[in-house]
Amino acid sequence: MRKPWLLGTLGLLLALLAGCGGQNTSPSGSTPLSELTANDDALYGAGQPLLEEAAAAFSDLMPQAQATAADPRPLTMAKDSAGNVVLIGGPWRPPFPWPIPPVDKPLFLVIKLPSCPGGCKPGNYMAILRQDPQSREYFLEWQGARGSAPVRVPARVEQQGDFSGSGKYVVKFSFKLIPPTIDMIIEKVPDTPTDPFSRMHIVAPLPPDTLPGRPLSGTLDSAGYEAKFKDVCCGRPKPFPPVWPSIWLHREDLSAVALPYDNPKVRTAQTLDELVGENLGFVYLRKKPFPGTTTDCGPNQVWCPPDTNPFLNLKLAKNSDGSYALQLTELANPAQVKATLPAQVSLNTGQTGPGHIDIEDRIDGKVIITITVQVGKVTVTITVTIG
Repeated sequence: MRKPWLLGTLGLLLALLAGCGGQNTSPSGSTPLSELTANDDALYGAGQPLLEEAAAAFSDLMPQAQATAADPRPLTMAKDSAGNVVLIGGPWRPPFPWPIPPVDKPLFLVIKLPSCPGGCKPGNYMAILRQDPQSREYFLEWQGARGSAPVRVPARVEQQGDFSGSGKYVVKFSFKLIPPTIDMIIEKVPDTPTDPFSRMHIVAPLPPDTLPGRPLSGTLDSAGYEAKFKDVCCGRPKPFPPVWPSIWLHREDLSAVALPYDNPKVRTAQTLDELVGENLGFVYLRKKPFPGTTTDCGPNQVWCPPDTNPFLNLKLAKNSDGSYALQLTELANPAQVKATLPAQVSLNTGQTGPGHIDIEDRIDGKVIITITVQVGKVTVTITVTIG
């Protein structure tokens, strides 16, 4: 059966995009959702050649047999409001080739595409899981530019269930900007549906900026993606103009985009209470059917959004206990609240960091999506739990 809290939570996030809705259909008969879906897939596909080059750059540390596999590498990609892009992918191709736990095996590729004046070269890194023979503690060994000493960082490894026997392996990468953290969830999907899943979770810091990366000639051009997103989402009247560029995150199982509004009250407010009832921005969240091709909206918890107007506003509200919340409201009818989520909201007087979207996988199978939007002096953070 459907889980109302899940549908309401995801509905709230999509409400933020209501302020940027395009026309219901284009002359070709496509819908805003179908156009955004194609745009999401195009950007995600554009990350694969760069990931392929990154893997080739570490061919001296990788088994050659992996170079000829046909399946795309698992990939997570994110951009913050400062324009920094991070790609996290597998140096190997599916199926996951290593025994569990994968000690002394390469697990992560990380490509940093920093936004700097005049442009910056991408940094390419690979992490190998190690284990101390005496303490039995785990750590990641980050490999960077040839000739640079690898950097070791502590790693947390959790295991739930039994990885012996047959089953299908599913691997996903997560990313947190603050603090800079990477994690990997390895799931063994049993052949028998009634059997429990087995999971391994590996968490560690991202490679430090002091470690130079191996050079790459390619890059990821997201300008076309963002231009198309802007074209689709911003044709309709909205409470306030969105403040570009957007922040986004894409993975095999979801796509998320967020933008604040240029609301004049945000620029002049001295207290958060002055902003209660104000529209602050929007969020677009598309949950993809993964693994497999099902679009089941029920037991598999794959949310099926409406394809005519999947955009909703983010409005600040205050609960009776004094805490703040965010309401997702329809663009066409701002009084229609689709869902309400708890929120962390603060009014900043000093310099703040960029807006960003984080995703975290838990050993219990839950996926935690945290969206932090910087709206002038206001920082808004909402968390969505799936699973």
